[in-house]
Amino acid sequence: MNRTTPLNTISRLCRIFILTFVLLISLMVIQMFIHESFWDWDFRGQSFEGEQNSSNNSQEIEKEPIGNKKQIDFTNISFLPDGTINLDYPEYKFPNDNRVQVNDINNNPVWQGSGEEYEKYSEKYLKFNGDIVRFSDKNIMFNSINAESRNSILVLAQKDTKKNAYWKYNNNRKYFEEFNINRKIIGYCGSNGFVSDRLQLKLLEEPLLATIWMTENNDGPIILWWTRHDIFEIDFGKNSIESLLHLPEKDIIEGEYYQWMMMSIHGKVYPINDESRPLIMCRTKDNSVFVILRNPSEIIQTELPEEIVSKDLCFIASNGKVYLRVYDEGWGYSKEEETEFATYEEWTSQRWKETRNCSVKLFEIKSSGDLKLLNKLEWTLPPMTPTSRYEALGYPNKQIIAFLSIFSTSLYDPFYAYTKKSFRYSWSSFAENPNPGKLFLSVVGFFLPRYSLLCYLISLLIAGIVFFHSFPRRKSWIGLFGWVVFAFLFNVVGLLVYFALNFTPVIKCHNCNKKRGLNTPECPRCGAVLSVAAQGNLCIITES
Repeated sequence: MNRTTPLNTISRLCRIFILTFVLLISLMVIQMFIHESFWDWDFRGQSFEGEQNSSNNSQEIEKEPIGNKKQIDFTNISFLPDGTINLDYPEYKFPNDNRVQVNDINNNPVWQGSGEEYEKYSEKYLKFNGDIVRFSDKNIMFNSINAESRNSILVLAQKDTKKNAYWKYNNNRKYFEEFNINRKIIGYCGSNGFVSDRLQLKLLEEPLLATIWMTENNDGPIILWWTRHDIFEIDFGKNSIESLLHLPEKDIIEGEYYQWMMMSIHGKVYPINDESRPLIMCRTKDNSVFVILRNPSEIIQTELPEEIVSKDLCFIASNGKVYLRVYDEGWGYSKEEETEFATYEEWTSQRWKETRNCSVKLFEIKSSGDLKLLNKLEWTLPPMTPTSRYEALGYPNKQIIAFLSIFSTSLYDPFYAYTKKSFRYSWSSFAENPNPGKLFLSVVGFFLPRYSLLCYLISLLIAGIVFFHSFPRRKSWIGLFGWVVFAFLFNVVGLLVYFALNFTPVIKCHNCNKKRGLNTPECPRCGAVLSVAAQGNLCIITES
């Protein structure tokens, strides 16, 4: 056997794999583009009709009074500092006017006014939707930092105090290095502070979150530096570092901060106003929660009950108290139930069809760490019908999807079923933690042939085309049937890959007068050897 044969085989298989993968991705892009284009065109038509209907009925809507019976899923749920719940219903009128009605927990009206009046009225509410920055270990971010990568975090110092110096985080060595204008190291910063001798440094772990801002007097930047076990506030203007929290035996997995940056910008240690108080919250892997407060400095540790860990949590400090709001949208499948769905779209579609028990609870976190329930509101959402959902707009367009899916590879169906049972992804977290693998599988689920007979008929037709095209060009029966099966499995992509790698011309054999390809030295029918040009002689190969 020729020594180069295995290498040629491996090279050919690699080319087939790469070309197939590229064409599959290209086909997905084309399918998505066609679907979105047709749907957008159809959606614009529906929107135009809806605008005309809205314009015709505007007078009737203006005359409709505000009723006492409202659906709670169309309202804003607000809390007063004592735990009282208000339900705020916006009522929009044409063309630009709006008004708001505020009801109590029993849906009895307590206030009504215009949008401008409501802004003043709502100032007494707890500001859960204010200046809150959140992160988790699944959503690592660098906020306002010049960071092309984790090995290049640059912090510019002030010109008048540092003479164009800058700090750079060395990810390999785990500390900051200070460079002057000539790019010479003139200082270091680690977990033990700012030093001039590198031997005195203690390592500063790679951050989960790093947020930078400038102070009001512009004496230097400040960084809030989160790691797996520590939270530091580094002041590069004053060359000082403060350890806000040190957890050597716990792993921080998520956190948030509220008005912490604003407090440091103004260089003050007291709240910005009488109601807000700067706050940092972090949660560890064992569901311990640490709340760091200022004015005065205080750290509260509490344990979250298992039933609220996975809910939407929000912490604020106001009016001398620390509050926790727990919002449950009623999506609550268990981890075992979540893995029964292969895609996030399938999971949400199924959940929309079921009754959802929703709730919102307000807790006060005591200094001892105990949670005190102040108030709660519970309601039930009925199954959503197509007329009350985004699907009412026709997304996705099932007719277009059905047409485009007949050109998908038939391997999508078993691949989808295998992924659903074996990989056991938690697709409910897809929106929070998207990645290329989940995105690819999600698109695969979008354009599944679903064992479509038409898809298999097209695949069979393509396999026939490949058979008749490759029969006179065959090198072996194994190669011939291999390409036929490949084309049948991969549909249009299989046909394109075959033609890209096997489109060779044919001539008539001089011995049996049958068509044969120029890709083999012997005729696949009679075995006649292709004429070889002799040195110094002219040799012309013709079909007859």
